[in-house]
Amino acid sequence: LYKPGLNFIGSTQDIVLSMTTTAVGIIIFAIVLEGFLTRRMSWLERGAWTISGIAIMGFTWQSRLAGFALAILLFFWHVKGLPKKKLPIPE
Repeated sequence: LYKPGLNFIGSTQDIVLSMTTTAVGIIIFAIVLEGFLTRRMSWLERGAWTISGIAIMGFTWQSRLAGFALAILLFFWHVKGLPKKKLPIPE
């Protein structure tokens, strides 16, 4: 089995960590496959998100930490690139 915690085998900490990292990894892969988070993504962004998702599903805490850090950086990079919309001023 890839992660025994997914079958509720092991300590509570292992189970929660396995469930969390798997859920985040699935969400990241859905973002990559869709190619859209808050706007269309470039292939470079999709590649970086893929690396982040693979790292999050890794076996060591270092790879998980690196994957989460990369995902957070990518999220802010993606959102920062959004054009600012001006709100209409009511008359």
